[in-house]
Amino acid sequence: RGETSARREAGGAVNLLRSHAGQGRLPDVAAGAGRHAAGFRLLGIAVTCIDLSHDLTRLARARGLATVRGDMRALPFLDASFSAVTCLFSSFGYFEDDAEHQDTLEEIERVLLPGGAALLDLMDRDTVRYKLELQSVDLVDGKLIEVERGLSDGGRRLEKQIRVVRDATQTQAWCETVRLFTGDELQEMTTRARLRPYHERGLPGSPSRATRSSRPWYTMSWFSGPWSNCQC
Repeated sequence: RGETSARREAGGAVNLLRSHAGQGRLPDVAAGAGRHAAGFRLLGIAVTCIDLSHDLTRLARARGLATVRGDMRALPFLDASFSAVTCLFSSFGYFEDDAEHQDTLEEIERVLLPGGAALLDLMDRDTVRYKLELQSVDLVDGKLIEVERGLSDGGRRLEKQIRVVRDATQTQAWCETVRLFTGDELQEMTTRARLRPYHERGLPGSPSRATRSSRPWYTMSWFSGPWSNCQC
């Protein structure tokens, strides 16, 4: 999750989006502190970060990135404003209710120009299912990071219990949960949102499948739309 990997992944995203990414501003939805957005900026892309978190948007602004605080379920942009939209590092899947994920896709479709492209960076459900590391412990900047992982809701969600320990004292603990989508589920949801599935590749943009990419749990899915004027 470092800057080097983020720059590589941003380059892979631009390669997949081709000319779409260079036409005006590129909104990076759920951009967090702007790791990938900083990579886009290095490539000459006029990127705008959007995230719901006060803390993360402050960090993105501190990096000199154009930043808007907002909700991906109600994007603070006009209709047909962008030729491309990105949503990276499994940020699509945080909500408990699939209706909220559907709202997000429909908002992405709304702000896209006809024939534009949306790039989602998702966990590959089958790979997670068979290669999930149940426990891990890492030492980062003098802090012990303990993570326990498991599947819930019949394998539809990945749950992570995270504890950060410093000097044998627990300092932080929280749970992360992310929805894992099948290809058929994404097909149904994107069809309802008037987005046309284009292709799927492993990161950072090589033609390999997810199980062979440098981030083996993740795939990039590129959707173009809206259908009404889509150039195939």
